[in-house]
Amino acid sequence: MRADIPSVGIATAHGLASMFNAVLQGKLVDSARLAELSALAFEGVDQVFGTPARMALGFPIGRMGAPAEENSVAFGWPGGGGSYAYADPARGVAFALTKNRLVPNFDTALSVTTILADHLAGTR
Repeated sequence: MRADIPSVGIATAHGLASMFNAVLQGKLVDSARLAELSALAFEGVDQVFGTPARMALGFPIGRMGAPAEENSVAFGWPGGGGSYAYADPARGVAFALTKNRLVPNFDTALSVTTILADHLAGTR
């Protein structure tokens, strides 16, 4: 936590999850603002990566790895090295995973969020 790299946030998983939970609980924003944060503002092709994108105001919409039929309204952001954090207003869940060992993929985040989604769906 001592390196300060430009454009890279420094946070713990607990801190990120607590922040997203405070958003969901109405402690940082009211319910109207939460609806704005999780509402679709753009859907189309990401002009940088050339991939499909669904964006709210500043956040991608949808849980990473969620099947299309889930129609996820989660919003958050993937981080460098495989970290990931999001809030899911529909499920009332805040999630964050940070990495000590940086990797060029999100395999760990995908595995853990899938386990969480399965648990919330009552399939585990």
